[in-house]
Amino acid sequence: MTDSQDLSREFWKALDDSRTVMLGTVGEGRVAARPMTAQTDEDIKDGSIYFFASRGEGIGQEVLDGATHAHFAFQSKDHAILGSALGPIAAVDDPAMVDKLWSFLAGLYYDQGKRDPDLVLLRFTPPEFEVWRSTAIGFLKTIASKLAGRDPGAAQSLDNRATIPA
Repeated sequence: MTDSQDLSREFWKALDDSRTVMLGTVGEGRVAARPMTAQTDEDIKDGSIYFFASRGEGIGQEVLDGATHAHFAFQSKDHAILGSALGPIAAVDDPAMVDKLWSFLAGLYYDQGKRDPDLVLLRFTPPEFEVWRSTAIGFLKTIASKLAGRDPGAAQSLDNRATIPA
């Protein structure tokens, strides 16, 4: 069985290395997710993930229009770590956090930089993440289970999966 602390460390490191996630709000008539860049920082210890978004379209607009929850999906660059979560999302007025998380790449999207009136900072605060590790051994176990007539998903779910607190 996977040690959830190890998998938690692997998840946060992978997210830091490859920040592109799929994020979508949950609600009536909203089903699509879109690629967003997760903003994390080692000083943020509560499991929050921040996103820079536009007030005038997409997820930023949906949150400002009343969406309160989002779904999140992630796959690391090497496809070894996968994660998903469902939780609260909110627009936050925190210029100090914008300053802390701002990067050259973020600036490419906002003509007036950190104080662009279209910029909204979103804070995603799920209670937990479902995280999976994909390994060659896990793949071989899946094949062996299938050939033996057993449920191939059972071995994977025990060996390389954990629910980790945010």
